[in-house]
Amino acid sequence: MTSTAAPDERHPDRLTWWDTTWRVGAALLLGLTFWFFTIALLYPGDADIPDSWRAAWLVLVDPVIGLVAAALVPWRRRWPVPITLVTTVLSAVSTVAAGAQTVAFVSLATRQRWPEIAPMVLLTTLAGVFSTRVVYPDPRGPPPVG
Repeated sequence: MTSTAAPDERHPDRLTWWDTTWRVGAALLLGLTFWFFTIALLYPGDADIPDSWRAAWLVLVDPVIGLVAAALVPWRRRWPVPITLVTTVLSAVSTVAAGAQTVAFVSLATRQRWPEIAPMVLLTTLAGVFSTRVVYPDPRGPPPVG
């Protein structure tokens, strides 16, 4: 005898449209928060934004990459390692993508498989260093060592 769920019950392993929507929304909200803080840190005050490739990248390309990363969030449960890998690489060049990377990484971490988590911790650290040193460096320069 097989048991089937009643029509009003949901399968515990499947997400509803709302479960997926709020996670994508949270990824975008988190990423946009990172993006606004990056703008505030790189271009403080009422100073005009200088004409540079970084300013154009931040305003035009960064949000688009973040949207691509957020579009990957619904597949993070089916392919947790590849989705976390891709969103982490995208977060190295996009602050908006960091929101999707955070959601994907948390989803990966809930699986509690250290051989999957440990390399992603290293990759996330490298992506953060690349982003803060190459893509969006502090205009005042790095803090003094020592």
